[in-house]
Amino acid sequence: MAIVYGNTTTYGQKIGILMLDTHFPRVPGDVGNATSFPFPVAFRTVKEANSETVVLKQDPALIQPFCKAAQELEAEGCKCIVTSCGFMAIFQKEIAASVNIPVISSSLLQVQLVSAMLAPGKKVGIITAKASSLGEKHFAGVGISHVDKVVYGIEDTEFGQTFFNGIDHIDLDLAEKEMVKVAQKMLTEHPDVGAIVLECTNMPPFTKVLQQATGLNMNIVPHDGTAGSITDLLSGSFMIGGGHPSDVLPYVQSGQLKLIGVATQEREPVFPDVPTLIEQGIDFWAYGSIKGVAVPPETPDEIIAYNEELFRQICEDETFQETMANMGQPVMYQDTETFTQYFADANAFYKQLIEELGLAYYEQ
Repeated sequence: MAIVYGNTTTYGQKIGILMLDTHFPRVPGDVGNATSFPFPVAFRTVKEANSETVVLKQDPALIQPFCKAAQELEAEGCKCIVTSCGFMAIFQKEIAASVNIPVISSSLLQVQLVSAMLAPGKKVGIITAKASSLGEKHFAGVGISHVDKVVYGIEDTEFGQTFFNGIDHIDLDLAEKEMVKVAQKMLTEHPDVGAIVLECTNMPPFTKVLQQATGLNMNIVPHDGTAGSITDLLSGSFMIGGGHPSDVLPYVQSGQLKLIGVATQEREPVFPDVPTLIEQGIDFWAYGSIKGVAVPPETPDEIIAYNEELFRQICEDETFQETMANMGQPVMYQDTETFTQYFADANAFYKQLIEELGLAYYEQ
């Protein structure tokens, strides 16, 4: 008998998004557009907040309603809070202190990480909705006062005026050209800029064209899971990324993502036409993401044998295999002895690789 318990009205939303009360368009890739995410999100509009009170006035009276809204989203089951405006960096500490889940108030939180990735002498470039309004209070709020950076704004462009003049439309082609022009001006005047961070959540849809126009080198940005990396790929925030077959399959089928290689020793059955990296002359392969079943060391041998046989029957079941194939999830059954050795070999392989790359390795 399966029993489920509940303590909230809605379920399944992973990210809670605190929205300013604005009415300009938010296209896919914008945090305010739900289709930017491959998982459920929950929006909460803070009525007291808008472009004037947040960007221009930076009103501290907004702290209380933002904290209240964040607490409501946490109570509804959200596991992380983000906001729809990079200028919310000024209230990062207060909102984070009001809840027990992570808070990402602003993309400016990335500046410290990006700066650490750059070569000595390189700066982080920040493109913002209004440069004259972005200052030390915002930098201090997210701990980047010490980072070497330059800030350029789009307030003199038609796209930039959208946020402050009650305009209900965006000319995407013009906005793209304006974004590129500002980025190129930044790089011309500051050729030591090694990477660009976009403050405004309305800007990510133009990330790809900015990368192409500026020619900036690729940065590796870690994620806590595949969902975040795929979201960034779909929004155009990144040019390239990776994922498990089952995670990328629906987006490949819809034409939103294109596969360029498989990182295993043999081709994936679900993507038989996609060559491995080895076939393409890249001497690299990975063990893949293998799921195993573990039991406590004191488990009796007969219990282990029973479960071993049970899982073998499941893995050999045609209906199960078909279901997993449709999900892009390969099935590879191994008995206890075989999988134990496989796991040990994989652990030794990655230990050697980590040590050769000069990364930390901790004995377990």
